Amino acid sequence: MSQFSPKDFFEVSKNIHDALKTPEKLLKIHSEYITAWIRTGISRAYYAAFLLTNDISGYRFGGKNAHDQLCRVLKTMRGVYAKIGSKLNSLRKRRLQADYNLAYKPSLGELQWAVKTAEDIIAKACKFWQHSI
Repeated sequence: MSQFSPKDFFEVSKNIHDALKTPEKLLKIHSEYITAWIRTGISRAYYAAFLLTNDISGYRFGGKNAHDQLCRVLKTMRGVYAKIGSKLNSLRKRRLQADYNLAYKPSLGELQWAVKTAEDIIAKACKFWQHSI
C-alpha cells in the first residue's frame, strides 16, 4: 500500500467547501451539521498544508510540538520560508478554533479562506522545494 498523501485532505476540504457553497446542496444538508462540515473542512485544509510542508521541507517534525516547531522554524527564516510559516501559523490558529472551541461559529467564508490559504501554502511549498503532488 502506498503512503498517504496530504493532498487527499486538501481535496476533502475543497469538496466540503464546494458542496456547502452551492445553495441547492446546502438544502440537502441538514442545517445542524453545516457547522460540523465547515469545521471539518477548515481542519482538513490545515492538515493538508501542514503534513505536506512538514514532509517536503525535510524537517519532518513529530510529536505534540510538531505544529509549533514547523511554524516557528519557518517564520524565523527569510523570504518564502517566512511567508509559508506565517500563513501556516494563521491557518493553524483557525484550525485550533475549529477543532477545540465549542463556541466558535465558523462561516462559509472562513472555510473559503482556509481552502485558499492551504492551496497557497501547498503551491508555494511545492514550487520552493521543487515537489509535485
